[in-house]
Amino acid sequence: MRAIITDRPASDVTTIERFPDQTVFHLADGQLLRVGLAPEMLQALLSRCETVRGIDLSKPPSTQPEIFYQPLMPRPVYDVVWPIVRTHPKIQKAFRGHQKLQAIGQLTYEELRRMPLEAYVSGPFGLYLGHPFNFVSRAQDPTLPDGPNEYRCDFRDGDYLVKVFINLRTRAVTVTQ
Repeated sequence: MRAIITDRPASDVTTIERFPDQTVFHLADGQLLRVGLAPEMLQALLSRCETVRGIDLSKPPSTQPEIFYQPLMPRPVYDVVWPIVRTHPKIQKAFRGHQKLQAIGQLTYEELRRMPLEAYVSGPFGLYLGHPFNFVSRAQDPTLPDGPNEYRCDFRDGDYLVKVFINLRTRAVTVTQ
């Protein structure tokens, strides 16, 4: 099994640790991908998607297909977006009534890095791992004239979803619910 890492070289998964409340993928480059789901829950998520075959966490990593990992936003992106998340009236209005979301603005970069990864399955490609509350570049969208400066993040509290778009250059904010 290899971890395909956005904007970085892929790395082989050498070990999968199974804990009661999380699953940890050890990569050959020394990185750990700590998923906030028990192995049984992660396997159930994988098994529900009929178009994703071959990921069986009980088997050795060398026999598994690839997983995909989106690293946490770079520190300079955090330094721009997080004060906006913490104070922007549109964002704060969307977060109102959701204590989990209201508390997000107070998280430091290091606290975000230590949060367990979220896992989702997308057929036919497989398992995707990403940090919760991670702003990612929308540069790939050719319809955006200022694409490299556009970043988005999905903020979830259960079934409640808030999408926040921030332009790093202009500090323009768009919030959708």
